[in-house]
Formats: sequence, structure tokens, C-alpha cells
Amino acid sequence: MLQLQAREKYGLAALGLILAAMVVYFGVVFPRDGSSIFPWSSDAWGHLIKAVYLREQIGEGNWYPDIFPAWYNGQQMLRYFPPVSYYMLVGLNEITGNIFSAGNLFMFATAVIGSLSFLLFAPRIGLFWAVVAGFLFIIFPDNLRVAFAEGNLPRIAATAFLPAAMYFLMNMLDRGARKRDFIGLTAALTLIILSHAMMAAIFMFGLGLYAVSYYMVTGKGFKTTALTIGTLANGLFVSAWWLFPSLTGGINELDNNAASEAIAEFPASIALNPGLRSGDNEVFYVGISLVALMLFAFFRWKRYPDWTRALLPAVLIMTIIGTTMFVDAWRVLPAHQLAWPIRFMSFAGVGLILVGVVVAADIYKAGNPFHTRWLRFAAIAIVGLIIVDFQPSMQLVRGRERPVAVQQIADRLEDLDGWRVATADLSRLGSAPAMLFTTEGGREQVFGWAFQGSITAPSLARINEAITEGNLEYAVSRLDRMGADDIVILPQVGISPGFTTELEDQGYALQATAGGLLLFHRDGAPRAYEIPMRVLGVGTGANNAALIFPEISVVSSSNIEDYPLEFLAQYDVVLLSRFTVSSRSSAEKLVRALAETGTTVIIDMTSAPTSPLSRQPKFLGVYGEPVLHISRATLIEDGARSALLPFDGGEGPWRSVTPQGAEEDLILFQYPAATGSALSRNRYGDGEVLFLGLNLIFHATE
Repeated sequence: MLQLQAREKYGLAALGLILAAMVVYFGVVFPRDGSSIFPWSSDAWGHLIKAVYLREQIGEGNWYPDIFPAWYNGQQMLRYFPPVSYYMLVGLNEITGNIFSAGNLFMFATAVIGSLSFLLFAPRIGLFWAVVAGFLFIIFPDNLRVAFAEGNLPRIAATAFLPAAMYFLMNMLDRGARKRDFIGLTAALTLIILSHAMMAAIFMFGLGLYAVSYYMVTGKGFKTTALTIGTLANGLFVSAWWLFPSLTGGINELDNNAASEAIAEFPASIALNPGLRSGDNEVFYVGISLVALMLFAFFRWKRYPDWTRALLPAVLIMTIIGTTMFVDAWRVLPAHQLAWPIRFMSFAGVGLILVGVVVAADIYKAGNPFHTRWLRFAAIAIVGLIIVDFQPSMQLVRGRERPVAVQQIADRLEDLDGWRVATADLSRLGSAPAMLFTTEGGREQVFGWAFQGSITAPSLARINEAITEGNLEYAVSRLDRMGADDIVILPQVGISPGFTTELEDQGYALQATAGGLLLFHRDGAPRAYEIPMRVLGVGTGANNAALIFPEISVVSSSNIEDYPLEFLAQYDVVLLSRFTVSSRSSAEKLVRALAETGTTVIIDMTSAPTSPLSRQPKFLGVYGEPVLHISRATLIEDGARSALLPFDGGEGPWRSVTPQGAEEDLILFQYPAATGSALSRNRYGDGEVLFLGLNLIFHATE
């Protein structure tokens, strides 16, 4: 009988995995015709357009472009999403000659890279079982969901490098810090970081958790464990040239509450229910077969080698987080918005596959005596059951034709004179508009898909809120400032019905309809805006006030001391709401000086700096005290009772507006004009400071 050498065995194993991946991905790698090669996912189009732009820039000799002008007012292209995925796409585009075929080949290639990495575990679990693990990686439900339903190409690239990182980490813990394992782990982590920063953080947490678990299970070498964990940081240093600049802006500066609401949450009845995919094959599914094997493994704890026993607690924790069943507890953690629980499933998936294969291999091994030979069939049956469990998710592997309605709007945009386009669809259309409106419609993007990655993310989040909550004048004014000459609306997704009327009032006209989409347009060209310096808002609370009073221009920093007196004094009114200070005395001195210049300063005391003695808001000698019914608030002065009223629309820049769903319009308060007072007033030179609050009354001490 022909005896194969080890190298030949590994070669055949690798070939088998490649062929298996080709079978699974056959419909997208070898499509029947060119009309069905387009992604149907929410994100893929947006990543592909970046690869198109990168390829154009490389053709002009610019191998690392800074600004991508067609995306969100000129976003730094390789800042929020790292570069590895896009350079891979450019390379595949050179092979295929079509960016959409390149995207499909990219998904296939990442599946192959991840599956082949499991062959590294052959010395630990056997070559046959390593091949089984590699195949399960190819068809793991969450991997397919991320690739085809989400279309998050950078994330699947990061996941592809995880098995290798886990292998080198295990070697370092088992055998000490050998040079090749140190280099291998550093290289794998660098590729992960330069593929997807959030996934890198999650993977490093999981790998660190495994290292700690290994030390606690085995009691071996604290020094080796510490050195191994330290090696994880080495990947950070190697990729620091990209990572550190990316830690500001985008999602890092989104409001925590808004970011928290974006975190996906699924009950166990969804995440662990294999039957739901018969009606919706995109549904998030963990894989009940592998979860059952992991729980079974705990009952056979002592049978497994150290590396497997250490893996079990780490995988259990990562799976619990990844199922998203404890999102409410996750939301109370600091920086929780930077690592979404659902994405922990990528790490948990690799661990579950390894544990499941180890359990099956152990059962198979127990079938060596003839009288227990049936256990071998049981082990093979377990693998078959896992494949059957995963099979419904394989229906995700498909392409589609171009979205007709979006294409028709893009064609119409090409015929109109305009500069930028905003897509008001609450992301229901996915990223197809981000590509088609630019490459074929000739427009730059200001609003639509994946705004979390843009430097203007906080502003875009408030526009989203304004469109849905009915603050329509704010929404249109901010889109106008961003240069949007075209607004594409998907009306049936919860957008305020008055949005189209507000657009028409501001000079936009309905130009086209397609598949439920509405295109509003006004002629325009690239331009600059001079914002009226009338009312300035400082602090996170000023964002809410601006929704009601669009005249307010809100600055980025909430610290009043970040702005020089000369800048602040250019405004007629400065509103401080939920503002911060570095030094109370310095901030008070600045505000006094500002008032003396003639600027009116309005302070919302709901979140003013707290007095360390009274533990109440205090600023410029005025204390804030909570009351229960501000809608009936009055102020008594010299025995006279006066009701608090909204800002008078006929005087100054303020207008009283009743928000959608509100019963009355008591939003910002002042005395009736006849009294000439506010809740509390301090005069400084030619100016004054007014103290207001949405849920406070005040008394002055000086």
C-alpha cells in the first residue's frame, strides 16, 4: 500500500478543504451569469466602493490615500476601517477585472484562509479532525451570516486570521516563548488589527482570557503566561502607525446612549433556536449542536489535555457574551459601545469548533476496542449532526441582481446638476446607494449607510434623530450646511411624514420616484458656507436644544474653557447645557468676562458643575434645586408670582416649538417680557447671565 509522506498528507488535506470551500461558495465564485454577482448584504457595497477608489489612487501613484471625498464630507478613508481588506480587494480586482467578482472571491478566500489555519492543530487533534474543524469553519452559521447578510468584509478577514493566532498562543503557553511562535502570534495579531480594530480588541480579550484560564487550570509558569499576554500587546505596537490615530473620531465620539441603542440583542429563543432559519435564514444563530458538545465536555473534563481544559471556560464566557442574552449588563460597562457582544461570537465560534472536534475525536478514540466500535460511528454521527445543524445557513451563500430602484435613482442623479446626496432611509437600503449614487450618479455622500465611521458621526446621528422625531427644520438645515442638493427618501420606515413638506418649503422639488424611493433635488455645485454667529451651544445638552432651535450652532468640545474669549464674544448668545469645566474658578471668570462684552450667556443648570459641599449644581453663585413639575413652574420675586414661558419668537433668535408628541411647548423658559427677568439673572458690565433649566429651579447666593 502506498504510504504518503507527512507533507503529501497535509497537501491533500489542504486541497480537500479548498475543494470543500469551492463547493460551498460555488454559486458566487462561478456564477451562472454576470447579472447575479452583486451582494445583497447591508455593508458590502460600501466596502467595495472604497476598494474602487483605492485602485484609482494606486493607478495615480498614491498607494495610501488619505481623504476619500465621496464619503461623508471627505472622510479619512483608511481610518475607521483598516487597510488590509481593501488592498486584498484591489489585488483580487486585478485578477477578476470586476470589483463585484473580487468581493465574492474575497469572501471565498477568507473562508479558505481560516479553514486551512486549522491544519496547524493537526499535531494536537489529528489531521483528519483538523480537516473536519476547517470544514466546520467554512460553514459556521455566524461566519456565513457576517459575510453574506452583513457584508462586513473587514470583519471576516479578521476572523480568518484568528485560528492561527490561537494556535501560536497555545504553543507559547505549552512550550514557552519560542521565537517562531512569538513571531507567528505577533504577525497574526497585526493582520487582525489591520483588518478590523473592534474584532482585534475582542480577540485579544478572548486570547488573554484563555491565557489566564490556562494558568489557573494547569498552574504552570506565571512568567510564561505573563510573557504570552504581553506578546498580545506586541501586535498593538507593530500596528500602532495605523491604530493609534484611529482611536479618535467616528464611533469613539458618538453619544454613549445612541451607541448603546445600536447594540444588537437576541433572546435565547432566537440565538439558540435552529428552526427559525427555515423562515429567515439571516437570523442570528449560535449553533446548538456545538453549544451542547461544549457543555458535554465539562462532564468529561479530566479526559482532555491541558490546552482543551483551559479552552472550555474561555469559550463558555465568550459564548455567553456572544449570544447577546446579557446585553443589559454589558451596557453598564465602561466603553461597552466599542465592543459589541454579538461580535464575540466570532471568537466563540472558533473555540466551539475546536472543543466540538476534540469531543468527537475523543469519542472516536474510545472506540478502539472491538466491543466499543460503535463509538466510532457515534463520533462520525456527531459530525454529521453538526453539518445538518449548520446546513440551513448555507442558503446565505448567494448573489443577486442590481437593486432596480436604487439604480434608477442613480441614473436620474446623473442627469441633474448637484453636489452631494443624502439617503434618508434609516439604513434600510444598505450600502448600495453609497456606491451607485457615487460611481454612477456622480454624487458625494453626506448621510446614509454606516455613518458611525465618519468624522461627522455625532452630527449625522442627530440628523437621524431629527428626521424620525419630527425636528424637521433642524434636519433640513443641517443637510443644507453639508451641501446636500439631493435627498433620497424611503418614506415607509418611520421617517416623519412632514419631511417632504419641509424639503419643499426649503426649495427642494420632487424629481423622481422609483420602487417607493423619492428623490428631492435642487440645483447646486460645490460651495462653502458661512454659518451665522448668533447663538453658540456648548455641551452635550446643547445638541438637544438645537433640535428645537436650529439657530444654535453646537461646538464639538463640551468644555467651555476650550474656547477663547475672543471666539465666544463673536456670538450674540452662548448657551451652556451639560457643559464641563477644567477649573470652576477659571470657567466662571471666563463667563463673567464674556458677559461683560455684551454677549448674553444662558446656563442650563441641570448639569452645571456640582458644588462639593452641597452636591448641587452651582455656577457663578447660583444653585440649582430639583423640582417635580417644571411644566407649572413659577418664580416668586418681591411677593409677585410670574409664570415661566417659552422664549418669545418675536425677540431675538429663539423660537418656541412644540416637539412631536409633546403636550405643551415649555422647552426653554424665561419670564414674560413685561418683567424682564429670568429664573435668575447676574449682570456683568454690558451683558448678563441667565440661569435656566429643564427640571430645576434656582436661588442665588450673591
